[in-house]
Amino acid sequence: PMVTGVQTCALPIYQFEIIQFNQAATKLLNLDNACLGMPIDAFLNLDELGKIRETGKAIMGQRCKTAIYDVLVEQSVVPVPDHDYLFLLKDISAEEESMKAMAKMRK
Repeated sequence: PMVTGVQTCALPIYQFEIIQFNQAATKLLNLDNACLGMPIDAFLNLDELGKIRETGKAIMGQRCKTAIYDVLVEQSVVPVPDHDYLFLLKDISAEEESMKAMAKMRK
């Protein structure tokens, strides 16, 4: 589903399972309460997941597509106390389309 406007999804993750999500995540990833406890990689392409697990370091501003709905997002993964990680997602698909359209007009 296309989410209009700038909204940041927040997903606190414990052992790489979803423990909470905000309204923006509900819209972007079509999450509901049945998703609680599910592995985050069911929804997000986490090529860097192994690296995150090994180092425990934050990843900021990574551009990738979601595993579900194939939406282009900017993803940041931040270690936080009381949860293993906080995943922050921003839908940048409309922004990307605008950039492509402007590049096409310049040619």
